[in-house]
Amino acid sequence: MGIIYIIITELIRRGNKYYITNKRVIHEFSFLSRKISGIVYKNIRDVHMTQDIIERIFKIGKVYINTSGSNKIEITFKGIKHPIAIKNKIEKHIH
Repeated sequence: MGIIYIIITELIRRGNKYYITNKRVIHEFSFLSRKISGIVYKNIRDVHMTQDIIERIFKIGKVYINTSGSNKIEITFKGIKHPIAIKNKIEKHIH
């Protein structure tokens, strides 16, 4: 049972793709279905990141992106390497 959980978790992790272009931030997820979300920089209101102790050990983290039209988190980059650098890169495009 544990091996099946690990395999499914890895497939889901590999199904997440993140893009930072010159016009927008994009999250694409494809596992059994496909979902693509994008936000143009002018609509981004807030970008923040988190790292728990395990994520700090593995040098990964999460980056959250909020838009001006909503109070909820629109896109979350999960398990990414160098989350502070990614956050800074997105904020550079905003300003």
